Amino acid sequence: MRGILFDKPSVVGRAAALEIDRVRDRCDVVGGDMLMSVPADADLYMVKRVLMIWSDHEAVRVLKNCVARLPPGGKVLAVEMVMPPVGQPGPATTFDILMLLANKGGRIRTEAEFRALFTAAGLRLDRVIPTGSPNVLLEGTPAT
Repeated sequence: MRGILFDKPSVVGRAAALEIDRVRDRCDVVGGDMLMSVPADADLYMVKRVLMIWSDHEAVRVLKNCVARLPPGGKVLAVEMVMPPVGQPGPATTFDILMLLANKGGRIRTEAEFRALFTAAGLRLDRVIPTGSPNVLLEGTPAT
């Protein structure tokens, strides 16, 4: 198994820990801007707690960039908090306020809002998988 760590050049420039952890031989470190493009040749594109910082327009653009590079049978996996139904407490509710304050357009979305983002990007939201953390896994495949 191989991976690509893709982030802003200023972030991946500090990825020296990969050398120490001995995963560098299985992980390429690439700098760039996922709002513009993502690296090619990945079977799975995973974005973790990234969509929450952007507006719908920007979040869809990131997902579309992933879809554009997916090979047949590829998937997109988003690791995000999901806003619970109204009246149900949870960490996502508090975190939503932080996103609103810190990021223009950023917010914690409901499952229905994620489904709409995936659809707008040309993806089908196939599964929403709970984890032992406040995050869920949102698994999508191309809608075509």
